[in-house]
Amino acid sequence: MFIPTGFWKDGLGDIDVIAHNDILHVFYLSLPSHDRVGHLCSKDGLRWGEMPPAIYTGNPGEFDDDQIWTMGVFAHKGKFFMLYTGISMKEQGKVQRIGLATSDDLINWVKYKKNPVICADPKWYEAALDETHRVDWRDPWVFEDEGLLHGVISARSNKGPANRRGCAGYFVSKNGFDWIVKPPLCVPGSCYDFETPAVCKIKGRYYLTGISGKNTLCFTPNVFRVAEQIEGPYKRIGHDDLLSGENLVYKPCTWKGQQLYFHNLRGTADWEGGKNCVITSLPPPKVADVDSEGALILRPFRKWDSVAKAKEKVLDAVALKSNVSFQTGKWNKEGGVFRGEMRSGFGAFLLKGNEGSLILTAKISSHDAKEFGFIIRSADDADEATYVSLTPALRRVQLYTLAPYYKTPSAGVTYRWRGRIVVQEAVSPFEWTSSPELRVLAYGPYLEVSVNDRVLISAITMKRDFGKYGFFIEDGSVNISSIAVRPLRYSA
Repeated sequence: MFIPTGFWKDGLGDIDVIAHNDILHVFYLSLPSHDRVGHLCSKDGLRWGEMPPAIYTGNPGEFDDDQIWTMGVFAHKGKFFMLYTGISMKEQGKVQRIGLATSDDLINWVKYKKNPVICADPKWYEAALDETHRVDWRDPWVFEDEGLLHGVISARSNKGPANRRGCAGYFVSKNGFDWIVKPPLCVPGSCYDFETPAVCKIKGRYYLTGISGKNTLCFTPNVFRVAEQIEGPYKRIGHDDLLSGENLVYKPCTWKGQQLYFHNLRGTADWEGGKNCVITSLPPPKVADVDSEGALILRPFRKWDSVAKAKEKVLDAVALKSNVSFQTGKWNKEGGVFRGEMRSGFGAFLLKGNEGSLILTAKISSHDAKEFGFIIRSADDADEATYVSLTPALRRVQLYTLAPYYKTPSAGVTYRWRGRIVVQEAVSPFEWTSSPELRVLAYGPYLEVSVNDRVLISAITMKRDFGKYGFFIEDGSVNISSIAVRPLRYSA
């Protein structure tokens, strides 16, 4: 988990990831200045350290003397390459071109003397300053497949309605220096821009991801398309959003035998010292997989040993009843499961002890409950807490908080907000009558919810940084089994 600090809390822009000698390297666009490419390193994918910036904007008169935008980093024949977006002051930043820098160690980078190396080709793309007032040719990303380097880029087709020309541009190379621009890999026909595209080969198929929608602070979907060959055609399979909320800029990386996706996560810094500003963070990675229909899905990252406080502890009904600290409703062992019942209203069951960061899992089902789920970081009476809520009738998984006291500075009034503050929600593909496994990960301000080993919610919130954990039920009964908890250690 990486969260920028300092005066500008939203300093982490688009990312790319590469692994070398088991060390993970994240390169990122530095905001708001756009004057350099930042660099982070990690040995476990969870804790990150700052490295010296990789490159800076160019000297006056060079193609990148105004700003540097998103980059793509790759290895080829023992050397590291970085393609990056540059814009110039001469053109008032309206024309985007791609430059190249190289490195032998991922630390020290040298810009190529013949920059820029790739520009939009008018044969297939918008490439001149006309009524659009901008040439889109940014966010390059490269991977090697069958001996050829394949690059994708955020571009605009030169055909079709103006608001629907956003596409994944395409170019290839044999050596990393000389590139040939090709027709677009994919023109979704649904967006002005198709930003931060990337391609990952999983189980013989090619999965293209990218941001398809408005570039605003509101919800912006990061979608995927799938093809049988790299050149396409790329097709949409069912529900094409990877995750809900502001989970964006997915970049694949193979590390220690796992195909991972790293991405940005935007949210509100609602914890003490966070000042409730919008913030962009680097959350823990997800494991890439496909379902039975061939759709791209994300599974939880499993390598938590480096930050674990203790081994996973399995809790049976006897252990639960002997460690209860608060309960409303009926909670008892019944037929080999832990059963909660509250026929009218809200019931809760909290265990003794406090945890700030943890992994809590259980198989949970209900035939009649209107709402049920997990409670974490709770006050003693389950009032102030973070809730993972399941609503079967709506097939909804929701992460929400009941907040502590607030103070209105202008009025000098302290009050308690009693309603829900919804952080993120998703539609569940699973029925809650069949005892699916629910998993909640709390790691500092990062909260992740998975069902049957599939991530549905990825968000940041930390109204409370510690508290009790347990279960809740509203208007019905619930059966809970296979309960396990693993405390984690988080350091900002």
